[in-house]
Amino acid sequence: MKIKPFIYFASAAAGVLALFLGPGWLGSELGLALGFVLLLFGLYGISRGIPSRDANKDETDVL
Repeated sequence: MKIKPFIYFASAAAGVLALFLGPGWLGSELGLALGFVLLLFGLYGISRGIPSRDANKDETDVL
């Protein structure tokens, strides 16, 4: 199952909001923990969609 990129962006944005608004709304520890989890999940998903520089390199090109 492939998750759509929009979900990752929305998760990262929700994580940022939870980091800033969570301590007053959800409580200090829960707001920060939820914010970090959502932000890191979103950033991880976004970064997996970026191709590697070495992806197109030939395997025979060895020193």
